[in-house]
Amino acid sequence: MEIDGTWNVRYVVRQQPPFTTEEGDADEVAKVILDSGKVSGRDPFGYEFSGEYSLNDETIKALIVATPYQSDAEPIFDDVAGQFILNLEGEYRSPNHFSMAGFIVGNPSQKIVLICNRASV
Repeated sequence: MEIDGTWNVRYVVRQQPPFTTEEGDADEVAKVILDSGKVSGRDPFGYEFSGEYSLNDETIKALIVATPYQSDAEPIFDDVAGQFILNLEGEYRSPNHFSMAGFIVGNPSQKIVLICNRASV
């Protein structure tokens, strides 16, 4: 299966006590492009993404740098500002959707799940 293309990405982040879960709304979708091992994209919160991914069998791994492109960018993590790096891993078993779980490099308690759906052409 070919994974390259444009993906709509939503997030789920576990917040600090009382440990509620923050889930991005349907209109809070990042557009991410996967192309020959490279990742690029932007979210509606003022962050852009760049990095690399690998796909071996059904396992996808990515290391993604999130950088603010707006001065009022709002990170989805508690107590995180400015640039950060995500370490992600998931399984790609369907041509139109997959999910990845991971954390902020250097702060593994800040966890995230990404829900990825192929953008319609």
